[in-house]
Amino acid sequence: MSVDPQELAVFKATLARTPVSVIIKRLDDNSIARTWKRNLAEAEVSRRTHDDDARAKNTILSKIFRHKKASLRAWVVTVFIIACALAIAATLVMGLLQN
Repeated sequence: MSVDPQELAVFKATLARTPVSVIIKRLDDNSIARTWKRNLAEAEVSRRTHDDDARAKNTILSKIFRHKKASLRAWVVTVFIIACALAIAATLVMGLLQN
């Protein structure tokens, strides 16, 4: 049994426009009768859920990375300010001792 290329293209375009929840509902209701269409729909659902999971994971990881980077930057600024304050204090003390 061969699949008409035009029908295949139309079905793929329809899948691309259809939300995942609707595809899952149609799969559960057995609204998609042809085997090749069911296989394509199941593959599309698994691809989209995998992409969504990966995107969510990347978002969480990027939030953690940004938080750590900001925290590190704050510590570097704090150490720099303390070093500058100590240098100014040492300069003032040395200036008072020489007079």
